[in-house]
Amino acid sequence: MLLEPVRPSDDVNASLEINAGDFGRREVTGAGNIPLIPDKLMVRLAGEGEYLEGYTKDAVTGRDYNNRQDASGRIGILARPFDGFENYLLAELVHFTDHGPGNVLVALNPDNALYPLLSPYLAAQQARGTGVVSYDFMPSEESKTLMVVDNASWELAPDLALKNIFSYTHAQQNGSTDADATPLPVADLLGADPGGWSSDLKTLTEELHLQGKAWQDFLTWQAGGYYEHVYTGGPQTYNIEFAPILLNQSLKDDRSKSRAAYGQATLDLGAFSPALRGLDLTAGYRHTWDDIYQGGFSSGSIPQLGLVVCGTGPGPYPNCFQEGSTKSDGPSWTLGLDYHLSGQSMVYVRSSEGYKSGGFNPSVPEDNPYFAYRPEKARDVELGIKSDAELGGMPMRTDFDVFRTDYSDAQRNVYALINVNGIPAQLQLTDNAASAVIQGAELQETLIPAKSVQLSLTYSYLDAYYQHYITPIGQDFTTHRFEFVPRNKVSFDQLYRLPIGSLPGKLTFRATVSYQSSLQTADDVEPFGVIGGYTLVNLRLDWNDLFRTGSGSWDLALFATNVTDHTYRITSNPTYYSSGLVTAIYGQPRMWGASVRCRF
Repeated sequence: MLLEPVRPSDDVNASLEINAGDFGRREVTGAGNIPLIPDKLMVRLAGEGEYLEGYTKDAVTGRDYNNRQDASGRIGILARPFDGFENYLLAELVHFTDHGPGNVLVALNPDNALYPLLSPYLAAQQARGTGVVSYDFMPSEESKTLMVVDNASWELAPDLALKNIFSYTHAQQNGSTDADATPLPVADLLGADPGGWSSDLKTLTEELHLQGKAWQDFLTWQAGGYYEHVYTGGPQTYNIEFAPILLNQSLKDDRSKSRAAYGQATLDLGAFSPALRGLDLTAGYRHTWDDIYQGGFSSGSIPQLGLVVCGTGPGPYPNCFQEGSTKSDGPSWTLGLDYHLSGQSMVYVRSSEGYKSGGFNPSVPEDNPYFAYRPEKARDVELGIKSDAELGGMPMRTDFDVFRTDYSDAQRNVYALINVNGIPAQLQLTDNAASAVIQGAELQETLIPAKSVQLSLTYSYLDAYYQHYITPIGQDFTTHRFEFVPRNKVSFDQLYRLPIGSLPGKLTFRATVSYQSSLQTADDVEPFGVIGGYTLVNLRLDWNDLFRTGSGSWDLALFATNVTDHTYRITSNPTYYSSGLVTAIYGQPRMWGASVRCRF
């Protein structure tokens, strides 16, 4: 799947949108087409800048968290130097410089040794509410992503085309978080060394394939190959400080290569019999080969005592570097039938299997059975219908499907007792610890009861649970639900086109009500490890083509999110039984704003 922004065109046009609102909201978005040579060479430029104050504040420093501060720019060049050939080159740069999430202390375990020390800070946090925190340092987040994609297609014959897709991505990220959410250095994720990145990866991909039609267009097909190379762009470091004298540092070198060959075809079975007209058979197969290498250096120190020990490698310090590699391969396939009941309705059934590469744990010795882990697989079956019809003369669109996925050799982060350099240690690692079932149903319904009204309903039911999941240290999570998977999600959208008499333009009002049921934030069920369900209400009023100036038109809008100002958690760190504390991040409070857009 390749997602693209709007391509350049022959039209000379541009747009500029400005948003403003509470929490210091300022957003500017612009785009425009520049046809240098009509139908031969066209350019499209786009850019965005955004600033939003955070809704969580530090009581001491005044620093805001859960904020947004980013900028991006994009250029697209579409060239058609000769008939039958087209090349689309896209380059984009995105830069985020945020203060990170506002981590809030929610609970403490009275049986933990840290409880007497931290309980006054929990009481202070509860008195302040979820919008004000107090940290011992100022966290931050930064990321830079440069992406270049070249998509070329060449029509070799009326029913045969050659397509090549090349991409290059350089992604750099660094972030720090006060994990304990108190003024004490109990658990601080400090991020990279000054001026560095905790993740710095470059990715090259190359895909070349042929696609065509045969048998009087009864058969459509494509076949080709894929190559991906991921490698470290620069030093990667990460520092963690615990309570407050232990400092861990790591340096990683990541390199992986993936190669694949694939083919897929769709056959209209009506070619064999008129009785089968409208019945399409689709079959596809892909085989992937993966090579993974990783080298790591980690150490722990007590600066006050001048003590440094290795976390990986043979030791003693500084001989802490450890490396390893592994290979894996596996198939992926799909098989399906689509039956077009009419020009506006279709039913389908499909089955597919996906493959995810295996890997290894750099912190585990190679002679240990937990050093490497196998690929994981997911096989699913889906049955659905897509239909455009009428209900009592009202246009109606329905998309409905039911599905089941059997998930085997699932890779999970678990704890195991490992002998490292002769010392038994409980390490966190990846293992094929689980098998699971993911099943459910999805519905998308749109109804237009009148020309001025459109109603939309989206519902999903997802039952995701483990059939077998016992960790190496004996934790039994069998039958537990998947973490961060709500069982029910509902969204109801109402669009009204309001009458404005002789006034210019079109006035529309949209109200969206969404609900999400509770979810678990960890495999283990523990206090405060469940995020409760919540309902959000968003409103928007648009006045399009309010007035025109020359060749341009102007739109105005007012919007409000979380209108009821509901307080709700969006994530949680449930370590009640391990570290003895629980922290959470809360969603956005009520926000409002206005926008003006000019198209010319």
